[in-house]
Amino acid sequence: MAAKVDLNAARKELAKKLDREPSETELLSYLLYPQVFMDYQKHLDQYANTSVLPTHAFFYGLQRGEEISVEIEPGKVLVVKFLTVSDPHDDGTRTVFYELNGQPREVKLPDRITPDDANIAQRALSALDWNVAVPKGRVKLTVAQGWITLEGEVEWYYQKNAAEDAVRI
Repeated sequence: MAAKVDLNAARKELAKKLDREPSETELLSYLLYPQVFMDYQKHLDQYANTSVLPTHAFFYGLQRGEEISVEIEPGKVLVVKFLTVSDPHDDGTRTVFYELNGQPREVKLPDRITPDDANIAQRALSALDWNVAVPKGRVKLTVAQGWITLEGEVEWYYQKNAAEDAVRI
């Protein structure tokens, strides 16, 4: 049997977290899956309602020249066409060029395409750790200006190849 819940206290607790009164559905969702609900609210706060996007656009983004229709409310449809992305700017941003209802637009966004050395090192270390053919602790790596350098000694040639293959990301 489930534990008793004080709905009024739970509603007040959630209202405090949301800075507004929750709906009944929100309250029940919060009571059933508190962390999932709060993660979802954080997503909504950051990106708004992404459920209006076509699934492929949400998960994979748009390809150059691809156009989608997004119904943001009943009877109100936006036509978005992705044009291109600039090369990285010195300030760590890129410019995204697109059309919104046929009108050219652009927006400057943080560059999430070009990884920095720390990100490359983290991904490469993870790849080495997960590769069972690479002996743990025998291969060290450094990253400088996007280039990975491996150092260490392994017993077998296949282990050397496995280490090299693992970090080709």
